Amino acid sequence: ALARWQHPIHGILGPGAFIPMAEESQLIDEFTDTIIEKALDQITLWRARNLHFTVAVNISSASATRLNLPEKIETLCQKRGLDPNGIILEITETHLGHDMVAMLEVLTRIRLKSLGLSIDDFGTGYSSLERLKSVPFDELKIDGSFVHGAGNDQAAKAIFESSAALAKQLSLRIVAEGVENSDDWDMAESLGCEVAQGFFVAKPMPSHELINWLEHWKGKPSLPF
Repeated sequence: ALARWQHPIHGILGPGAFIPMAEESQLIDEFTDTIIEKALDQITLWRARNLHFTVAVNISSASATRLNLPEKIETLCQKRGLDPNGIILEITETHLGHDMVAMLEVLTRIRLKSLGLSIDDFGTGYSSLERLKSVPFDELKIDGSFVHGAGNDQAAKAIFESSAALAKQLSLRIVAEGVENSDDWDMAESLGCEVAQGFFVAKPMPSHELINWLEHWKGKPSLPF
């Protein structure tokens, strides 16, 4: 549920290790539904404590072409009395080339349901700017390979700067992935990023540890996490 803060760590399988198998075995819809339900349950618990977090959930290209997905999430939100704008669905840039006609219909209806829609790992794929324009994203996540250490890497810095500028021109919220130290944070802030994700903010943690983390957060408060 803490997708904003998660990074791979030793001993934990990354999604690339099991998502392809879930898709091949036709279990991806059940898997996606379970993850979304758990995310909504966590949002409900946080709301009860007057904590108004937005939770981001990655979805696969297969899920992004599932015609009943928008209504499924809307129903799950209604059962819990939640506003759909408390959840963001993330799809990686490399998945944008898969069945764009069906995907565009589903993603458009997702936005019409007031759910957030984010393009993840931007800069690592080969999607055209036309696709970026046509899909109703409201958030762009710049891949960490262009964020971490950008101050000492001119090529990474150029991609970081141009991606942030593009997001601003398209009126997209900007998320900087891979913010691992104070220099990365300062660079993200200087480029107008609204959200930071990375070890400088927090390492992965169980939801029950979040409250204590919030009380002891010693980072720079000028950029939201």
